[in-house]
This record gives sequence, structure tokens and C-alpha cells, in this order.
Amino acid sequence: MKSPIPKIPAKHVDKDLEKMPEEAKKALLGPQKKIRRVTSSLKLNNNLFFNWDGFNEAIGAVLKDPQEVTWLDLSFNQFETIGEEIASYTKLSSLYLHGNHIEDLKEIKKLTPLTSLKSLTLHGCPIEEVKNYRSSVIGLLPWLRQLDFSPVTKQEQSIAKQVLATAERRKAAAAARREAVV
Repeated sequence: MKSPIPKIPAKHVDKDLEKMPEEAKKALLGPQKKIRRVTSSLKLNNNLFFNWDGFNEAIGAVLKDPQEVTWLDLSFNQFETIGEEIASYTKLSSLYLHGNHIEDLKEIKKLTPLTSLKSLTLHGCPIEEVKNYRSSVIGLLPWLRQLDFSPVTKQEQSIAKQVLATAERRKAAAAARREAVV
């Protein structure tokens, strides 16, 4: 006796299923009203990407709805900056940028529109050597729950607020001194 074809949940089915005749789909998947596929993860790590030219277009060519991306791995590339394009992916909850060449904390400000971002990696980038790196990143992105695969603690959040406030006071004082000279 032949064993029946096992029923496969639609979320595990390849794109080619869309091309299959309805009878074959029913035989493979069982009785389902609708097949729904949403891709929310994109892995682009270990390439030689060094700039953000054409980034949105490339993602748009690969994904049906790029704005639905929640997980993006751009680790181990050659990026020295964080492209402003990244701010348009507002549903991102995880962003891996570790192993790149990002060195300036100003780049982190480009991530401030991403209020859904819960996990960020930057370890292995020169930015990691900047004084108060972790506190500064947490201060700029207070909604983060994990930085460099380590949980963000309440104590770190408190320290980050202090570090950010101190930096803002110094910035304001420097601006006032410049204004007084003019």
C-alpha cells in the first residue's frame, strides 16, 4: 500500500508552488483556503558590499514587499557607513552590521527612525573601540533590547541616559563658546 503524501504547511513551501496546478497544490498541502508567503528575513552577509548605491532597488528586485523586512543581516561586508536607505525599513527588529568598517557614532543616528529595532550588532567594527561605545549606542537607540548579542540591562539604560545627557551638555557648552567668540 502506498503511503499518502504528507501534508506540508504553506509556510514551508517553495515559490514554485505558485506555478503548480490547483489539484497538485491540494494533494500536496491538503485543504487550505489560501497560500500565503511573506518573507521577512534577508541574509546578505559575507559579500564585498562597500556602499549603499542601489540597495533599495536590489532588495525590491528580490522581495515582493521589502517594507516587511524584520531581520536583515549585512555582517562581514565592507561598509564604512550606515546608508540612510536603511531608515525606510521601519519594521526591522534585527539588524546585523558586525564585521564591517563602521567607525563613527554619528552613523548610529541614521538608525533612530527604526523604533522597532530590538537587536543590533556592530562588534568587530572600529566603532566598538570608541569611548562609551555601548552606552552611546544604547542612549541613541533606547528601545534596543540586545546589542552585539548581549542583553541591554536596566543599569546600562540608566548609564546611557547619563552619558547622552553629558554629551548634549558638552555640545551645548561648545556651541555657546563658539557663539561668544563671534
